[in-house]
Amino acid sequence: MTRSAGAAARRQAGITLTEIVATTGVLAVLAGVVAPMIGAEVEGARVARAIMDMQTVANAFQSYRAHTGVWPSDDGRAVTAPSYDSLKSFACLYANVHALSGWNGPYLNTGYLSAPGAAWVVAGSAPGQGLHDPWGAPFKIFWFPAGSAMGSEGGIGLVSGGPNSVVETTTTDVAAGVPSGDDAVLVVRPGR
Repeated sequence: MTRSAGAAARRQAGITLTEIVATTGVLAVLAGVVAPMIGAEVEGARVARAIMDMQTVANAFQSYRAHTGVWPSDDGRAVTAPSYDSLKSFACLYANVHALSGWNGPYLNTGYLSAPGAAWVVAGSAPGQGLHDPWGAPFKIFWFPAGSAMGSEGGIGLVSGGPNSVVETTTTDVAAGVPSGDDAVLVVRPGR
């Protein structure tokens, strides 16, 4: 092999800087196109999980109401005015803490035991402690008394604040099942 043939073979065997730059550019464009699609799929899966978790809670609330005649609450009182709270404690879903006739729970099998010998609760104060939305915040529950915007028997609304964990939906829109911003809303009425 001649000297010029050997030099040509060495040039053919390597990758030029131009080829590296071109390949890097193509990969960057592909990453720019694919990454948002993957992010959108992940966010869509979180929204779907939030709705499924809210449906699980809704089923527990409906069963509790069907058995006891009242919606679950931390203090055992009947709902007399629209109100809302974080879905955290609700020990009544795990034990008959209000001594209601007809109670036939536990109504949830997901929860958080805050201390040995303590009552089970729906969620603790930190993500991973019981049932939180996919973004780590507790769900919000809105109660509506009989004869309110929810109708003659009243109802509840379950809300996830979405990725920003801020409930942007008004009480009126919760009752109508219309979410605002990035919220997810589920309306629950007796027997439905």
